[in-house]
Amino acid sequence: MFALNEKQALAAASPYRCVEVEAIPGSGKTVVAVERFGVLRYSSDDVRGVLALAFNVATVSALKSRIAERWGSSCLVFPHEVCTFDRMYRELFAFLVNAGHVGWPGEFDSLDVRKDYRGLDGYSRNSGSCLSVRLDQGHAVSICETPRHIKSASYGGFQNVRYLERALRSGIISYEHLHCLVDCVYANRTLSAIVVDWIKKCYRSIIVDESYDMNARNLFFVDLCYKAGLSITIIGDRWQAIYKWRDAEPFQVVSYIEEPSRGFVRYKLEKSYRFEQSEVAQAAVELRNGGKFTLEVGSSADIDVALASKWQSLWCLGDNIMPLSFGAPRTVSDALSCLFLNYLLERSFGLASFNFDEAVHMLNMSHQSLVLFERFVAESVLHRLDSGRCIDSEFIEYIGAQCREIGWSDDQISRLDCLDLKKNLSLLARRSSGVKLIPGMTVNQAKGREWDRVGVWFSKLPEVLDINKEHHRKIYVAVTRSRLSTCLLKKIS
Repeated sequence: MFALNEKQALAAASPYRCVEVEAIPGSGKTVVAVERFGVLRYSSDDVRGVLALAFNVATVSALKSRIAERWGSSCLVFPHEVCTFDRMYRELFAFLVNAGHVGWPGEFDSLDVRKDYRGLDGYSRNSGSCLSVRLDQGHAVSICETPRHIKSASYGGFQNVRYLERALRSGIISYEHLHCLVDCVYANRTLSAIVVDWIKKCYRSIIVDESYDMNARNLFFVDLCYKAGLSITIIGDRWQAIYKWRDAEPFQVVSYIEEPSRGFVRYKLEKSYRFEQSEVAQAAVELRNGGKFTLEVGSSADIDVALASKWQSLWCLGDNIMPLSFGAPRTVSDALSCLFLNYLLERSFGLASFNFDEAVHMLNMSHQSLVLFERFVAESVLHRLDSGRCIDSEFIEYIGAQCREIGWSDDQISRLDCLDLKKNLSLLARRSSGVKLIPGMTVNQAKGREWDRVGVWFSKLPEVLDINKEHHRKIYVAVTRSRLSTCLLKKIS
């Protein structure tokens, strides 16, 4: 089960301090990461930890599960850990505050770090009050009002700045503000030296999964690990770097690795175990080498998943395709539509809507209110959709009345947009008629996953793929998700 081929074994057991593992799709990147973690964990009596970093909770969970399966649960006993970069920033800053290197307003020595500030008094998604956080020369956190255009150093969402200031002074901080403060730490020589010493005391090795998705902040942390004397293992594929929206800097990572003084040793995993058809495997290789790009037009009836760059496109590719989202909810109607979509997805695939948590936060719903919503609103509305009920103004009024029955405020109901709800519910109604559904995902959501038959849609396909263009890299990721075949879908509405 855990047998490695020669190149995988050489990469996993590499004796070099700085290692890069370049892995094509389906070549066993995760297998090598798991094996490498165990090798580093058990190859030394050094009591310091082995640290693996990833970019999202799902990847972290999968890595932990596979490490425990391969090496036993004791492999992950403290100080050895697998976590997200954000979790590491939280630990880093908590150390600085707790040790007194950074002073927090009100002399807090621990912080409540949240995804964002939704759910706090005074929060309103569409308001624009902004406060920034920074470190003064004495390493104390200062809070000040910030011009709205300085987005990278501020966070809006409160009715008045005093609400946000109250939250910050009570020790509540969002990850966006945490990122700003970590950048301040990096820029301060004294504090960055303290961080290097902290890393040196805590860890002896670091593994970075999907390394080419690192942004400048992530890469700086890796460099601090290098300066602390840790062994560095970087695993990824520059052809699959598709997180520009998160400020990913794949070519900055390339430059870092290729700096001769660091002495990175490269291992290439070029044998894919994903592709079950030789022509599919050959096409994946040729695309990396500048081969001509062609896809046969196919039908949504003959695929297992549909992929596109944006959620909106997926809703136009066939009524048998059920996208996992309408997009990020911006209004009460968007959030309500997301709840209905979530229950339909659970019924069809056992999956949650991609923006479900965000919708729940926007609607300020508790667990109890969600239970009531499912029992008295969602089930009734989906039953009406299944029966072919016309989506008209009367239907929307019925939904509003049902929501009022379970405790929604008149203000929430008054903000329901009939046209938006009609449009979204009509899309759901066309997919609740008993036709066999397949999921629709964005390419970002599909990264790291695989299916037998994949359908893709892009507005424009190039003749050849250029690794320097993110749109081309997205196309590459999309067409390499299939074991058997990939086809081009056409919009039908």
